[in-house]
Amino acid sequence: MHLSPRARHVTGQARALGLIGACVVGVLWLASHPSFVRAQDTTAEVSASPDMDVAVVASTSASMRGPIWMLLPVSVGALPSWIEPAASSVNTELVRQHDPVLDVGSLRARLEARVSAPPAQLTNFQIDAWMSHSRSAITHLASMEYEQAHMDLLQTEAVSERAAEELNREDHRAHAVLETCLYLVRVFVETDQFARAEEHARECRMLVPGLQANAIAQTPEVNEVLHHVDEAMRHEPRGHLRVESNPPGCTVRLNGLVFGQTPFTMGDMARGDYRLQVECDDNERGRVHHIRVGEDETVVRVDARFEQAFETRSIPHLHYPDRDQSREHRVLDALRLAHDSGASQIMLFVPVDGGVRIDRLDVATQSVVASVRLPGRPEAVPPIPNALLAPAVRALTAGRSMDFSVSPLAPMQPWDGPHSRPAVAIQSEAAALAAVARDGSNDGSPGAAGEWRGSLRGSARPHATLGWVLAGVGVAALGAGFGLEARSRNLGDRYAIAFPSDVDFTSRQGDWRTSRYPVYGLAALGGAATSLGLGLALPERRGVPWLAWVSAGVGAALLVGGVVVGVQADSCGNIASDSVRCVARAKHVDLSVLLSMTGAPLLSVPLSYLLMPAHSNVTVRLDLGPGHAGVVLEGAL
Repeated sequence: MHLSPRARHVTGQARALGLIGACVVGVLWLASHPSFVRAQDTTAEVSASPDMDVAVVASTSASMRGPIWMLLPVSVGALPSWIEPAASSVNTELVRQHDPVLDVGSLRARLEARVSAPPAQLTNFQIDAWMSHSRSAITHLASMEYEQAHMDLLQTEAVSERAAEELNREDHRAHAVLETCLYLVRVFVETDQFARAEEHARECRMLVPGLQANAIAQTPEVNEVLHHVDEAMRHEPRGHLRVESNPPGCTVRLNGLVFGQTPFTMGDMARGDYRLQVECDDNERGRVHHIRVGEDETVVRVDARFEQAFETRSIPHLHYPDRDQSREHRVLDALRLAHDSGASQIMLFVPVDGGVRIDRLDVATQSVVASVRLPGRPEAVPPIPNALLAPAVRALTAGRSMDFSVSPLAPMQPWDGPHSRPAVAIQSEAAALAAVARDGSNDGSPGAAGEWRGSLRGSARPHATLGWVLAGVGVAALGAGFGLEARSRNLGDRYAIAFPSDVDFTSRQGDWRTSRYPVYGLAALGGAATSLGLGLALPERRGVPWLAWVSAGVGAALLVGGVVVGVQADSCGNIASDSVRCVARAKHVDLSVLLSMTGAPLLSVPLSYLLMPAHSNVTVRLDLGPGHAGVVLEGAL
């Protein structure tokens, strides 16, 4: 049987719409899956009021799906050696439960780039080796052995660029850094690489800012190149830097060189990248702030107390001189670091007698929403029993506070000791989005004595897994329906060309008619399962996301396509005598049903959001008593 050109065109469009619908379902799954979470770049400015109460204002781009966790140990004095493996075990468990967590390497890199980094450390042996390469380069230059001189100078440059803030601290070493850097300019000049010579002379000026070179130590050609670069930089737009600190009167260093004391202002400096240190204690190296001085005024505010508390050499952590300071400052300090790392949830590891307490700190609400206490033995490997890790992490992610150090396990209150509050409410998009996605989660607060209450629709959301299973079954059923519809078409064409006098006429008719029934069954199953599955699986949030409206548009197009295809079905008389018309009509009807059943779930997506309750009314209650224990569900399922 042959369809008219118009009929073939309509059928092709209908199949294309069906394919688009399947793609939209796939996109919805990907966009809603918990593992589809990316922490994007975060920019933050740390400002201070006159009394230096800190306010953190951050702008973060993050995914809607689920929290982004940051693990942050806290210690009084030196960090206990067993805390790092304990945090690593919790990190592994979070990953196993498919919760996005910032690993130690990524967290350290982000915080050192966006907050501050520890100053470089050089041993006497490394400094002696650096000086030895510099002297060797001079010898090779005098003998015009430029390749060997270049190799020696590359060795010295690597150390100078990595540890400029340390080498430049002493005046004689700062001059040595500049002169050694200019030796490489000489290599380029004497090998006729003048463009590279000027470029490197500019780098030398930025490496040791403000220091005058010794003209006697260089050749006239190098001095001429340096003079030309200085003149060019002098006529370029200049930058402006302002540095404040708490307390004031601290030494300001740029790339290790002393430039003044806070409050410090410098209004005529070359634009570019610098390493800023603010040192309030002459006996301690200041942490390094990587700053970029540009067209606008660059303002840096440094809190000496926070600088002393923040450490990244081993793992990123906070350490305080005594328990009082730890209780007072750790929450606010952790919130600072969360904004610069892009995290929306923090796990604070606080050593306590006989183990460790882990406090879950929510960035959006700036409060501890749950705590768990775990037994720990520093000499044991692992220090925290593995059997307790999974339930403890599940309790924290669900917002439940439990004491795992006692038997039997008992509910506990989240830690809410006295601590500093932000002067201005901290608000980041990452935390706000995570709070919306977490809407309805349990806060872990206990009810009456012996009871714990929490929401079923918390962060774990077990019904979401069932929803995606149903949606997957539905999509598979619709796909199978389209496949069987194509088979039914072939059987229909085979029946339409047969004659009643053919021996196999009746069997061809039976095969064709029988092949249509599974198409209807799969279409009904696919439409119902996909609609129900998406309703359960879609993320809980306020408002309707734009992707839901796109889904509705495709669903409406599929429904309209199904109606158009169905309307084009011609009537047929006797199925035996008018087989051609009847087969053509059946093809239109079958395809119409499939398109309609594919479009219905997509059209229901925005309705699911519109009808979604703002808060769950289903709670779970753990009833513990002297002679009984039970779990009670309350509310409407």
